[in-house]
Amino acid sequence: IMIIVYCTFLTAKIRVKPIIFLKKYIPIMKDVFLKGSSLAAIPLTLRFCKRQLGIPQNVSSFVIPLGATINMDGTCVCLSIVCLFFARICGVNLSGSDIAILLFMVFVLSLGAPIAPGTIILCMATLFGQMGISLEGLSLLIGINFILEMLLGMVNSMGDVVIALDVAKREGTLNYEICNKPVKSKRK
Repeated sequence: IMIIVYCTFLTAKIRVKPIIFLKKYIPIMKDVFLKGSSLAAIPLTLRFCKRQLGIPQNVSSFVIPLGATINMDGTCVCLSIVCLFFARICGVNLSGSDIAILLFMVFVLSLGAPIAPGTIILCMATLFGQMGISLEGLSLLIGINFILEMLLGMVNSMGDVVIALDVAKREGTLNYEICNKPVKSKRK
């Protein structure tokens, strides 16, 4: 869902072709996925922003590290969906005010969560306890947590790059010639 949101933002606001962006970004996505963290992939992401997207180094070196620490879009979406899913499974009826409190807590937890493997489990335990959801549901989540964190890191990293593109555009320093340059085929 977030990749679709980012591609729409690229097209509508930044005027970057999302297909070209995604073709360029796939190797970075693979690296972030394998590292399991957007923070661990910062050096590669910075190099990518400068060489493949034409984002000046002063913009990317500010936006990417800042985004890696506070941009947790994937975490927000995941925490919300998983908490609502387990509330339904456990038979906990959440009122409108409960859902508003949940969303506020998700926002605060995603901003304050340390960037370390397994922290999403701690965030989930906090949410489950506050919403009256049985903590036994966490055992199901622990089994797939590493894969989940790899996917979340990928989404968060993509969000950092898209915001770096937006900041560079607003500053008038985005090189559209480099950014919209198609990827050369590696076929011989």
